[in-house]
Amino acid sequence: MNALLAAVVLIAATPDVGVKLTTKRLPVKKPPKAVGNVFVETRLTLDNFKLRHRVAVDPRKGDEPVRYGYGDFFFGSEFGRQGNGGWSLWNFTRVHVADPKRGNTPFGLYGRAEGFHVVERGPRAMVDVVWWPKGGPKRHPNELVTLRFVKHAAERKWCFIETSLEPTSQLRLARVQYAAYPAHTTGPPARERWVTTAARSHNLMAGGISLDPATEWAISLHNKHAHERAGSLLVFDPVEVAAVRVEGTYAVAIMITPKPQCTRLHVAVSYFLREHFHQANAAFLAAAPKSLERLRRKDWEPDLAHVDAAWRREMAGLADALSCVGMLSPVVKRLDKLSAGYSKALAAARARRAKGEAVSRRGQRAFSGFLTQLHAAREEVFAAAVEALLREAHLVGD
Repeated sequence: MNALLAAVVLIAATPDVGVKLTTKRLPVKKPPKAVGNVFVETRLTLDNFKLRHRVAVDPRKGDEPVRYGYGDFFFGSEFGRQGNGGWSLWNFTRVHVADPKRGNTPFGLYGRAEGFHVVERGPRAMVDVVWWPKGGPKRHPNELVTLRFVKHAAERKWCFIETSLEPTSQLRLARVQYAAYPAHTTGPPARERWVTTAARSHNLMAGGISLDPATEWAISLHNKHAHERAGSLLVFDPVEVAAVRVEGTYAVAIMITPKPQCTRLHVAVSYFLREHFHQANAAFLAAAPKSLERLRRKDWEPDLAHVDAAWRREMAGLADALSCVGMLSPVVKRLDKLSAGYSKALAAARARRAKGEAVSRRGQRAFSGFLTQLHAAREEVFAAAVEALLREAHLVGD
């Protein structure tokens, strides 16, 4: 117990990214196929960047995903929202992979994410959303596809996203898509969807367009003739990309084809609001080289100091309660064991870093698991502390 309390160190307050992750189950009320099914809905907030993952499942079949039509699945983002416009609230990003052993035909991901994992908290937040690809009944760890979202407290209008495969995966990234409803989902007949790059502007009402990845890696999606004062922005690294196509007159999709050997694709997404697209595009494109350089310099590995600071903050919140609970209390024993496991994992990660070796993504996500278990123990800790205090006051019998 003394070692546990010794680990409780107050960390000086710094501006942190507000992180909130919740999951709940809701009844599906849409007949006929949906009767008896439920929605499993996970919501993630990273300051002003929000993700919503909702999937209809059949609890009678082990929460197997159910497909019955519109509304059975959403993976949307609220970022730069104006009304229902901005990055898509329903289908923000889609990933297709291919497997040489399965004919190399691209296929998508399962309709339900394996999980959301908060890898790092603090001035920078890092969250993994992990998926299994379709194509076979057996889910092998090497086939995991990870979407890593990185948000900095100091960069409110930007979110950085890495789509990656496992290092030993036989899969390849076939296509990664990002969708938006620039400024708004609706508009008068005169409203036009446009895409603007450093090289040109194109009216999407006349059809989709293929971009040159070498020169058109900074993309603005916006409107003309209505809803002109908001739009969605994206930057990708041209060294990773073989082809790009933009299509859509309602929802607009940016479809990125990575180069054949690319196992990690990096983008930065942003937006503009309450500013005319003429001024917004001029500023965005003028700053695009710096935005690309910032994307290329991004550290996609968790800062172990931030990881440890988050753990210590959580432990600090339990310090008073733990001091009231006896050393032999079952909850204290479990926390001691959890704390020892966390310390061992942290030491191993630091040792690998010291030798210049990478910590696997699964190893990084283990820290999320430790914090999740710590959060789950909070109520039990406080209940044990209250009972101990009442016993001390002779208000509860032995």
